[in-house]
Amino acid sequence: DLILLGIGEDGHTASLFPGGGELAETGRWVIASRPKEAAHERVTLTLPVLNECRNVVLLATGKKKAEIVRRVWEAEPDSRLPASLVRPRGTLAIYVDRAAGSCP
Repeated sequence: DLILLGIGEDGHTASLFPGGGELAETGRWVIASRPKEAAHERVTLTLPVLNECRNVVLLATGKKKAEIVRRVWEAEPDSRLPASLVRPRGTLAIYVDRAAGSCP
């Protein structure tokens, strides 16, 4: 299996946002999520599903994401950044363009 995810400038991934109650969900595979600035709910997979995957790919592009990419890549997960909580039982690959991969 493979899950392909993006990384937002705030460290969100899928529709799991910093500070959202969705990050604590352990029983359901899919839940509704609403970011603070959005008018509509979204549907997202939960962290337990993402972390059971054999292969997860995170994509990031643009200079504005360079700091977030650095923080997500660190060895210790940062509970404030949902993308850093994606720690699959299989392989995690982070693909970035030159700008997102530059050290801030």
